[in-house]
Amino acid sequence: MKTFPLLIALLLSLIVLSGCGPRYPLGIDEDQWFAMTPQQQLQAHKQQAQLDEARALQREAEAEERAIQARVREMELARELAELEKLRCDARYGDRVQCVLTNPEHYRSGQWRSIEPLAFDLVRGHDGLSISLLEHSGSTTRQRGNIHVSFDGQTTAICDKEPSRSSRTCIRVVGTFEDYRRGIRQRVGVENFLKGQLRCSLAPTEDMPRHFIRSR
Repeated sequence: MKTFPLLIALLLSLIVLSGCGPRYPLGIDEDQWFAMTPQQQLQAHKQQAQLDEARALQREAEAEERAIQARVREMELARELAELEKLRCDARYGDRVQCVLTNPEHYRSGQWRSIEPLAFDLVRGHDGLSISLLEHSGSTTRQRGNIHVSFDGQTTAICDKEPSRSSRTCIRVVGTFEDYRRGIRQRVGVENFLKGQLRCSLAPTEDMPRHFIRSR
């Protein structure tokens, strides 16, 4: 007796679906469907419902996994930023450099494209930073990839990939302590990568010698 209302519900669902064309569970074609008994059709609907439920559960699990991964990335980013900020605060004079790249152009899709100016604050002993390249067009701003920047005390490197990845293309500016103290300003560029006017100088710190302060 319990199967009769279920059969009625299944028939009603078929009527509703008929307006969108014939659709049968488990991918069964029309000829095969009408060759099946009502009990077989009912079983097919049950199996389809089980599959639909399993897929829904899988989508929920995947969404939860993505949310967890996003939270982990946020926590990792916050940890890295806190570590970098501590390094900046503890840096001795000469260990921290601030740079800006003005009038930059990025090579993409076979041509040079103007992007937003870049600024980065680097500390010797840190792995470096990933900087987004932003292209401004009309009222929209789009991300056009990332670069990796680092400083080892004498060399400021601007690369298309992180140090752990091979086949890197880099712009490298080399200078002495005195060069960076006075400020380095030069036109930089690498074919099929990036170009612009780079300016770098040492960031002021608490242990900065007073005669350096007066001379600036």
